Amino acid sequence: MAHHSDTQPRAPKGAPQGGEWTQMEGDVASFDLRELTDDEYNADGSFEYPPAPRSAEQVIAFWAKVQVPDTILEKTKFAFEGKRKQERGALEESLRGRYSAALPPVKLFKDVVSADPDYLEAVNAAGGIDEYVTAALEADGQAHPAVMREDDIRAVVRSAQAWWQAQQLPAADRDEVLAEPVFIHARGGQTLTVAEMEDRYGLNRDEWAFRANGVFKDHTRWDSDDIARMRTVVDRIEDWVSLPMVADDPAWKIVDGKVAYVPEGKTARR
Repeated sequence: MAHHSDTQPRAPKGAPQGGEWTQMEGDVASFDLRELTDDEYNADGSFEYPPAPRSAEQVIAFWAKVQVPDTILEKTKFAFEGKRKQERGALEESLRGRYSAALPPVKLFKDVVSADPDYLEAVNAAGGIDEYVTAALEADGQAHPAVMREDDIRAVVRSAQAWWQAQQLPAADRDEVLAEPVFIHARGGQTLTVAEMEDRYGLNRDEWAFRANGVFKDHTRWDSDDIARMRTVVDRIEDWVSLPMVADDPAWKIVDGKVAYVPEGKTARR
């Protein structure tokens, strides 16, 4: 309710019991955030609840300065390295599977040849499938590192968040954010753009988008024991989800860090 004083004019003029109070300057505050400077606009934002992007300059300034909780740094490193382990495992499995398929069958007839001769030739030129896989994994590691340096995690996370908000800006502003330089310590020290950082680390890529999977949520503090327990769970998941009976049956669940069969309508035993 607005405050009034005896000296405030009335409209229309008259006695207190018959007059209406007029608007005094300052009675109504403005919530139009467009009037704020970038520093003022960014001031109330947080990592999990950033202000809506409105320009390249505002997005860059916010993600360069906002505090990144340690829990999110820890979860990012753990999730990234787990993701890369799975990706590299899938790559090796694909290469070896293709090699097996390329090998010609037992030569019962002289015209039996490989179904994939170019690939077979490339593998042989490398010295064999083991050498070929090793070289492929090394090339993959150059493009997308298997681990994340601890002193680079903060820069990687800030860059990933800036990349994400840049997608919501007009094209010119988006491109300005993506071209913003980011320094990391890996490989002797490098300066990459926000776009190049996303290509290398891929925190917004496909189903691994860390935001969608809760990695960028500061729910609780993860200590070394928490991480060790999670590693055990992830290893069990990797072992079990590869089995057809588990992958195809939603009744298989992870309960208290263990694989359990819980039919619909039943409760897992603890």
